[in-house]
Amino acid sequence: MKTSEFIYKYKNKDIPVHVRHSRQRNFYYRYRKDGFHVSAPYLVGQKTIVKGLDKFASKLIDQFEKAHSNYSFDYGFVYLFGEQLSLKSLNIENMQELHEFLQKNAEISINNLVRKNEEIMGISKPYKVKIKPTERQFGSNSKRTHSLSFQIDLVHYSEEIIESVVIHELAHDFERNHSKNFYNIVYKYCPNYKELQRKLKKRDPQMIKTIESRQNQKIKDLLKLSNTKVSKEQRLFKIEGFHALEMAKKSGALLCVFTTKEIKDLDVLQYLVSKDIMETISSAKSPQGFVCLCSYLEEKPIKSNKVLMLDDVQDPGNLGTLLRTALAFGYNDVILKGGCSPYNEKVLQSTQGAIFKLNIINYEGTLPKGYEVIATEIKGSVDLSTIIKVNKHILVLGNEAHGVSQEILDIANKRVRINIKNIDSLNVAIAGAIAMYTLTNL
Repeated sequence: MKTSEFIYKYKNKDIPVHVRHSRQRNFYYRYRKDGFHVSAPYLVGQKTIVKGLDKFASKLIDQFEKAHSNYSFDYGFVYLFGEQLSLKSLNIENMQELHEFLQKNAEISINNLVRKNEEIMGISKPYKVKIKPTERQFGSNSKRTHSLSFQIDLVHYSEEIIESVVIHELAHDFERNHSKNFYNIVYKYCPNYKELQRKLKKRDPQMIKTIESRQNQKIKDLLKLSNTKVSKEQRLFKIEGFHALEMAKKSGALLCVFTTKEIKDLDVLQYLVSKDIMETISSAKSPQGFVCLCSYLEEKPIKSNKVLMLDDVQDPGNLGTLLRTALAFGYNDVILKGGCSPYNEKVLQSTQGAIFKLNIINYEGTLPKGYEVIATEIKGSVDLSTIIKVNKHILVLGNEAHGVSQEILDIANKRVRINIKNIDSLNVAIAGAIAMYTLTNL
């Protein structure tokens, strides 16, 4: 292997290019803080490498800057051990000073953690510690040089996360591979290693950012989700409320949170916004101080014995109430045939987070086999309270004005009604609650 260096001109800037020649067929281009890094075959000249840089330089730099936007000097802050600090308060005025500051803190912190854990793990020969700008991995252990190398970006994370990387590399003193025995050693000294690594791999120190303007693109994109068409195209929706937050988090649908105050122990990206911005993005009359951005829920196969089908229910309040009631009575699978979107903001507000515990399926022209279809209908129907208990059934509720469609009535095994007095009909949400309660308690 041989190495060489030269300067590449990019947008009137001189960027160092570090070239490594080895026995290989392909070219590999990367961009790091100290310039471009190129792996190339032997006998390949500088002109050929420059042609590749002309093609890929812009893309490589854009990817690098996007991945490191949390640490950019232009943001006016830096994360140090998981805490956001103002560059002004640190008297840092340029990128060079920032790199020196990070390098110094990384060396002190990581060296201390290595020495501490060498003693705890019974490693008698101290390792040499190196802090590098490498982007490929957070740490490495060299048996040949008896040294540990760590990525400087670790300094942005909490000391607990940094220590998990240190323990991982020190565990290689006992096991060189990543076998079961290796991870037994890691978990012995770092019981929550898996959780810490999950946070680390998200490549965000504390997953907290600040948005100061309503004109920020993320705010604009969030507001667009109020349009059902946009929400459906992007398969994203926003929701509010503490119950909804907890349920969204457990379901895995929670992507990020826009909040006026940091929410502790929340393992997703948080955007800190002002009260004015919160009032802009919130749909609630009295905002609770945060708005959750979530992904559409995955449709799963129907497994429960009780299924609710809603045939063209149009009113958001009715749909939200029915979904919440369905969860209460164990109708965990809900089939929707047309009607209002379950991701409508008013629907979501009415569900109080119940949507995250339901399996919501769009009707595709057929119903699952082996279920008795029970449709609510006035004509040709029997009193709901007189029917015999049915284990596997689909309860169908219809449109507020027209009821259940003829298509579904034609395949229904039973038509039922709720006997009432002094009024012609019940609101579909009320009727649905009575029907679900009755069928559950037969």
